[in-house]
Amino acid sequence: GKIIEEKQTFNDALSNGDTEVITPENAISKLIPAIMIDSRKISIDAITEGLTLNGTINFQDYFGPIPLDVIGKLIFGNPVISAEDVITILKPEYSNDFDQSTPNVNLQEQKYFFENIIPMVLKDMDELERSDEESYTKLVSEKKTFIMLFVKFCTGLDFLPNPIMNPLFNIKVAFSFEEMRASDLLPVSHTCENMLKLPA
Repeated sequence: GKIIEEKQTFNDALSNGDTEVITPENAISKLIPAIMIDSRKISIDAITEGLTLNGTINFQDYFGPIPLDVIGKLIFGNPVISAEDVITILKPEYSNDFDQSTPNVNLQEQKYFFENIIPMVLKDMDELERSDEESYTKLVSEKKTFIMLFVKFCTGLDFLPNPIMNPLFNIKVAFSFEEMRASDLLPVSHTCENMLKLPA
């Protein structure tokens, strides 16, 4: 249905006392800004005041000479993620709730999987996708590289935070025997904890 009824005024839509009739032309120039910006003015002004310390800091003086993509990388991290970027932030959480008759074997299997299999898969998939530059560029623009999807599965993020700005950020790789007993279970993630949980 129509969002704007015929002969509806700005007052009808915004309760602002403006009796001008809304048309397709003035809806774009007047109604949309009123809904999207003016209604959030207090919040936007508070954010601006907080970021600039009530005008005492001029962001343009500080950040004007820095290219926008560099600022983006500092704040949000690099938009292109490599296998090495991910491997360096993986942290294992080994399980000790395994068969107690062979505890050393089970721990060795977990360590081998974490130290060898996971890095090998990440590197192989990254190299495979990067081998076709045109296809890889498209996957990056769509945020659908294997590495990006792996990061998103584990964290819910499309990027890795900049390690300088967030040095404690990591992805936990937890091995769970007790919680994931069935042999047909697949890996699961807990994005609130940046965790990949692997079945026994």
